Amino acid sequence: NPCLADRVKALGTAGYNDIVYVYVKSKCINNKGGIGSLFYFPRKKIYRIQIDNTELKKNYPAAWCVNVSESLLINGYKELPF
Repeated sequence: NPCLADRVKALGTAGYNDIVYVYVKSKCINNKGGIGSLFYFPRKKIYRIQIDNTELKKNYPAAWCVNVSESLLINGYKELPF
């Protein structure tokens, strides 16, 4: 997908290199769903931001997401490039 490739490239140049394809939960912090959904994992101390549309993988929703460390957000404010 060329649109996703542009997003991944922009995120990489902005310093967000932890981009993964993972299963996503139905509950997110900002109650948005879809692109821009925000998930928090307290045990791992990371925030996960969805950067692509959800699709079914083995009957469960999965999507491309970027992982952002909680310490990175506390120490400095960084805006997403899109």
